[in-house]
Amino acid sequence: MYDSIVVGAGIWGCSVARLLADRGKRVLVLERRSAVGGNCRSDIDPSTGIEVHLHGSHIFHTSDEKVWRFIRRFTDFNCYRHQVMAKHRDRCYFLPLGLPLINAFFNVNLSPRELPGFLAKKRDSSIGAPGNFEEQALALAGPELYEAFLKNYTAKQWNRDPKNLPADLLRRLPLRATYDTGYFADPHQGIPAAGYQKVFEAMLDSPRIDVKLNTDFTIAELSDVPTYYSGAPDRLFEYRFGALPWRSLRFETGREALTDFQGNSVINYCDPDIPYTRIHEFKRRL
Repeated sequence: MYDSIVVGAGIWGCSVARLLADRGKRVLVLERRSAVGGNCRSDIDPSTGIEVHLHGSHIFHTSDEKVWRFIRRFTDFNCYRHQVMAKHRDRCYFLPLGLPLINAFFNVNLSPRELPGFLAKKRDSSIGAPGNFEEQALALAGPELYEAFLKNYTAKQWNRDPKNLPADLLRRLPLRATYDTGYFADPHQGIPAAGYQKVFEAMLDSPRIDVKLNTDFTIAELSDVPTYYSGAPDRLFEYRFGALPWRSLRFETGREALTDFQGNSVINYCDPDIPYTRIHEFKRRL
């Protein structure tokens, strides 16, 4: 008999299961895939020993001390700091939008105090309250930066015209008046030293936790036992209310006999003639 059921063994589900177990609860974890980890799942390439993030790069980062203390119960972290580069017309620029990118793109040498005034002249001042992604980008960065780094990359990533995407999506991308090229500003960052799978295995390593893989769950299986669900809501209801418009990704993996393939862990490809969004080089300790 279980006190709680957790559906989904991704990072959220594993954390919830462990927190419940630490409080003395007997927990059953149900995972429809053949392994735990969810979209953070990783694997070690047998021929190289390199950890590969199977669903795209995942960098742990937080500014919450309580979260940091919790995750470090199960792993040490390396000192990786995420830096992303964007390629446009065969030149690479540091993201996010900041002094390194703007100075290089416009061939200027702005100081932090000069940047706001420079961008004010570039922005589309005719936009009041932005109603979509494109308007938000034009109001924030102006047409030149939007066309070069945001418009086509966003269209490829979401398979939609940016005019049909919400303005809120752009707020994830900071605009900095500094030379800081780190993608995240959180004080605690890194990749689990032994890989993500070891973290999930350690979280679920409790006599109070049982895990069942290859097990689906629907609303019909709800009972009086408190259930914590982290899967897709349309799948939970067996699509009786329709399917949600999820963004999907396709991954292609390759090996190159090179010491260094691209010089950075992630490079985004912003131009429309490149059919993919980015390349991850996992050897660089992603």
